[in-house]
Amino acid sequence: MNFRKFLIATSGALMIAGAVTANPIVYNFSPGPSDHSVGSASQTLTVSGVKLTATGYLVANNATTILYDKYTAGSPSETGLGTLVDAGDHEITDDQYVQLDVSDLLAHHYDYLTIMLGSLQANEKGIISYGSNAGQLNTHVVATVTGGAVSQSYTVDLTSGVDYIDITGGGPNANSSIDSGDIVIESATARVPDAGSTVAMVGAALTGLAALRRRFTK
Repeated sequence: MNFRKFLIATSGALMIAGAVTANPIVYNFSPGPSDHSVGSASQTLTVSGVKLTATGYLVANNATTILYDKYTAGSPSETGLGTLVDAGDHEITDDQYVQLDVSDLLAHHYDYLTIMLGSLQANEKGIISYGSNAGQLNTHVVATVTGGAVSQSYTVDLTSGVDYIDITGGGPNANSSIDSGDIVIESATARVPDAGSTVAMVGAALTGLAALRRRFTK
């Protein structure tokens, strides 16, 4: 490889490295100011040109179910995305799941999605699974978040070709041993590898460029 070709290749690598330093993007579910049914089973949020689609399903038969934007004034931890079918609280119980389609995040080179769950009362659970099955509850559970702290987050490592994250409720309610736990999705934050990794990648490319430049200019 001559120096000119190497320069072109390295410049391309640096451009890619620069592209993955994009700022985190935050999808805020149910920002208010009203508490209302979404009116459909799917809701697509677009931030900085990148889409994240949430779809509600019933666990029993994977039939779609209407989503609900739950808004509780003065209580962010009781505000978020739930389901209309949960008549009591309009949240997500173990009878429903909300599936997040992260394919557009992957297409834009986002590698992590931090999901903030809310309304986690004592012993209630938020169960997060990840897989390739659209419209089905994926069985690969990556996290079970248990209540105590009402709002809790978990970061999912996104993998190319694995396009769906499922969130469902579980565990007993704080005031009942019969009803299943119910939760909401407050927000989701997408990000790329940390700046240190990107800086190291750029530094390595520049070091190689300098070494080859010396070789070709001797």
